[in-house]
Amino acid sequence: METTTTFDLDAAIADAVADYQQIVATHTVQRQAEQEAREQQEQQRQAAQIATCAAQLRQDLGDDLYEALAIAVRWVGNRPQATALIDGAPWTISATTAPAPKFWAITRPIGLGGDCTREHLRAVLLRCIGQERELRAERQANEERQDAERQARRAEHARCQAQLDAALAIARAALWTWPAGQILTLYRWSWHIGDSTFEAGWSVSDRLDAQGYATVYTEATLQTLRLDMFAHQPVVERRTFHATDALPGELREQVRIDVPGIWWSFSDEQYIADPEAVLTHDVGQVPIAWVQTQFTAESPT
Repeated sequence: METTTTFDLDAAIADAVADYQQIVATHTVQRQAEQEAREQQEQQRQAAQIATCAAQLRQDLGDDLYEALAIAVRWVGNRPQATALIDGAPWTISATTAPAPKFWAITRPIGLGGDCTREHLRAVLLRCIGQERELRAERQANEERQDAERQARRAEHARCQAQLDAALAIARAALWTWPAGQILTLYRWSWHIGDSTFEAGWSVSDRLDAQGYATVYTEATLQTLRLDMFAHQPVVERRTFHATDALPGELREQVRIDVPGIWWSFSDEQYIADPEAVLTHDVGQVPIAWVQTQFTAESPT
């Protein structure tokens, strides 16, 4: 009798998965080994080119200058690059061709760099250092000059400000002030003059006199007008005021002073001394003269 063997599907699948995992693991190890070999080879290549570059740079600069500049060569991008610390600032010297440089590219902190041949590197670099120092000295001198100018302008501004403050203090001390505790009562008249047009003014009275006239302050003048109750239809509004800033604009005016010898520079945003200049400056607002005359020893009503 023949023995029947049953095919174990699960076992077959497990064996296949194990074989595949072994293949993947072996392939991964091989790839990692190959990658590490390539990286090591690249590191060796870079190290060789760095060594070649450093040797050529030492030869082209001379041992004395090479050591004085504390040259350090490292790999940057796709080529060797040397860094030199000159007067506290980093310079770079790059090989323009590899592995053995034929030209050097110099990069300076301030001035323009450039390329040069190997035999000219020492002379070009020394000349560039000299130019760099001249540029740095010129920049330092400009900064010191500008700083001195700024300090002079600040001092000039302070002197002008003190002159202006003194003038303003005197003017403000003489400025008309609202009598303490007093309330001013005024009447705003408005009347019809035809074609849906009205005029308005201010008065100390809310009534027409016996002849039908009203004395009103309007358009910066004091006028006596005859108003007809039917034709002009006057309307009177009673208003009380306790301070200058409570008055309407037409009953206030700005007091200004002229201060000789200074002017305001909008570009510099500061005061400038100028013997031919005159600066006009606001002191403060006061009631117009007509309003001021309404105050007496007694509180106005």
